[in-house]
Amino acid sequence: MVESFIDDGRRLAASNEMVNAIQMQVEEGLERTGRLLFLIGRDLRFRYVSPPAARLLGREPGEILGRKVEELGVPGPLCDEFRELMYTVLKEGRTVSGTYVHGSQLLVYDATPILKEGSEPLSVLFLVHDRTEQVMEHKALEAIGRINGLLRSSADPQELVNSTVSAVTGALDEDGFALVVNRGGQWSADHSMDLTGEEEMEVGTEALRLAGLAIDSMQPLVIRNASEDDRVTREVASRYGIGPMLVLPVKIREGTNAVLIFARFKMRPFNSYELSLANKIATSIAVAINDQLMLQELKLADEERECLLTSIAHESEKLTSILEATPISIGLFESDGKGPRLTLCNELFRQRTLSSLPGPLEGKRFEELASPEEIAVAAKMVERAFMTGRTQVRQDHVHMAKERTYPAQLMITPISENPPSFLMVGVDTSEVMDAKKQVEEYAAKVEAERARLRTIVDNLPVGIILVDHDGQVIESNDPRADAWAGKNMRSASASRALRVKRSNDGIPMTKDGMPITRAIKYGEVVKGEMFDVVRDGRHCTELVSAAPIHDGKGKRIGAIAILQDLTDQRELEMEAVEAKERAEMYLDLLTHDIQGHNAAIAGYIQLAMEKDKAGKRKDDLQKALESIALSTELIDNMRKLQLVELNDMSHNIVEISSMLDDVIASIRPLGGEEALIERISPQKCFVMASPLLREAFWNILANAIKHSEGQIRICIRQNRIYDGGKEYHKFIVEDNGPGIPDDVKPKVFMRQYRGRTRSPGRGLGLYLAKRLIDEHGGMIWVEDRVPGDPSQGAKFIVHLPAATSTAGAVDED
Repeated sequence: MVESFIDDGRRLAASNEMVNAIQMQVEEGLERTGRLLFLIGRDLRFRYVSPPAARLLGREPGEILGRKVEELGVPGPLCDEFRELMYTVLKEGRTVSGTYVHGSQLLVYDATPILKEGSEPLSVLFLVHDRTEQVMEHKALEAIGRINGLLRSSADPQELVNSTVSAVTGALDEDGFALVVNRGGQWSADHSMDLTGEEEMEVGTEALRLAGLAIDSMQPLVIRNASEDDRVTREVASRYGIGPMLVLPVKIREGTNAVLIFARFKMRPFNSYELSLANKIATSIAVAINDQLMLQELKLADEERECLLTSIAHESEKLTSILEATPISIGLFESDGKGPRLTLCNELFRQRTLSSLPGPLEGKRFEELASPEEIAVAAKMVERAFMTGRTQVRQDHVHMAKERTYPAQLMITPISENPPSFLMVGVDTSEVMDAKKQVEEYAAKVEAERARLRTIVDNLPVGIILVDHDGQVIESNDPRADAWAGKNMRSASASRALRVKRSNDGIPMTKDGMPITRAIKYGEVVKGEMFDVVRDGRHCTELVSAAPIHDGKGKRIGAIAILQDLTDQRELEMEAVEAKERAEMYLDLLTHDIQGHNAAIAGYIQLAMEKDKAGKRKDDLQKALESIALSTELIDNMRKLQLVELNDMSHNIVEISSMLDDVIASIRPLGGEEALIERISPQKCFVMASPLLREAFWNILANAIKHSEGQIRICIRQNRIYDGGKEYHKFIVEDNGPGIPDDVKPKVFMRQYRGRTRSPGRGLGLYLAKRLIDEHGGMIWVEDRVPGDPSQGAKFIVHLPAATSTAGAVDED
């Protein structure tokens, strides 16, 4: 996608026109690609910088545009490297790619010259991709791998803590890491900082104090600056230069908790992505410590049995047997490109498979070891584990072994992505595993979603009110939320702030009548009810919709209302309706009264012609009749245009071929013997049309006859075509009249345009024809009957959508 932006940019014009065009194309995809963009001119000044790129430099885009790098406080050596890179790209006219480390960020860039044909490069387009998260994730996965390696050790609690600190240090680009474990009131702690005796005691005491706070709340503590945060002893933080901190509690088992403390000396706070990586590390540490504690418990149990054994060999054999009989089944799977295969497992894992295959289980595929139901469950957990990069835990898993079925806790932890490998751990348990840690993770997600919802709601162009099942407003961007939610409807302050009546009947609204109240109490979905509102003395109209909100079990837990102010729109609509009614009244008077007068005048003229037996005034009276006929035709066209404007036409399936025959029959008297009208290959065709469609064809034929002198030949052809996947009926009306000059063709369908003709009329015939065809979803245009020679006659082409999409002949013209 980005490469296509660059190619387009190379073809654009220079200066501001080029910059604007590049901006329009690139900004649509920048956020999706996650890339930063700089556009720098030959004068080394910034022409354009995207908002994410500006944030990288710690400034607003407006503070950067038009300035050079050295004017932004960038260190001198970096400015020199930048100028050298710009000169290379501008001189050689080619893309230069590379990497740059900015603090803890790893940036990958492409510097591409923007060219104009026949000239040197005008600017350089920098596309920068932040790879920091991938690097951090890699570090975190390495740390998790080291933590998982602790499963094979049998250290005591303090040694386990020390080994874990070594495995985790540096995973989040921190300057200091500490791990504190509280097991039944007994504390074990270690950290990665190099301190003396007094410093060791002071920092250790502070770590234990922070760990106690975190364990009490079991919520992460995200500290932006320890020297300014009341939860930290500020003297200690200032003495050791500690800035941002992340304190993450994790529950290992009942009575056993751990706290991970990440600290930085540089003022770069921990972000949500790093918190996610920390959660992964915490999960792995919890598993490792829990497994080690279980191993230690087994070891203690084995040591208790030692006093009952009579020999060291028997004791060693017994210990091995106990370790193999641990209630934790462990299996490591790796993919060979065709699917996961078991590469390592303990004896308990072997016993709890369904496989009855001879020989070792190592090398067997997963589907050979379990039931189809468990395979389906595990496959989804594996997919989710690799998608999220987190350990997936199923607390209520039902495991089917060879001899029995029992509840178990199943955990899938991704180890590596290339080749894909994961660890499967099963624990036989009859009690529900502690779910508090999961609740905390979900709570963090809910809080993030709440913040995102708040941002969306605040930026919507309509009012949003979200209430709980008790009607309490929990989210809103409307200051009148309490009144709309039915709160304090009877209080004087609420009455002054908001008075509401239903628009359809004017009945004042009560608390129970409010749309959002009906949605909460009765589960009613209110769609677009209109209300007349008086707020702060101003009369307004608002459109209100409301709907109940249900949880996953279908229980009604709240409601949402949407408010849209239609006051200005209603006022414009009322003005438009009044103007339309006045115009219709004037047109009705015109068409009714003048038509009546015209009919009376025509009657008098015909009576005069009958009395003028000598014929002395015949020509004058005939001209008067023709003028009356033109006036009647004009008024008739105006009435038809009114029907088109009002869209007051019912559409039905109409057979156009028969309609054309009627039109030809009705128009023959207009041309008399001088007009020859013929149809070539007529065929039945159907369209959805109103009766007024015939007027379009009548006006096309009348136009040809009226503007011709002497004999005229009109030819009508028709066929079917397909355009854009739709079927159309095509009609071609050709005449050998005087034709239409090229400079007149674009104007013939304009209202009151009469061209260069001497024929009487007001120029409404072709205008009405085009309006009618447009209203029916068709098209009309005019060409020369003989291409390139307007004097040989005109050719009108009409396309009308077919009523049904059936196979037919393609365009033969």
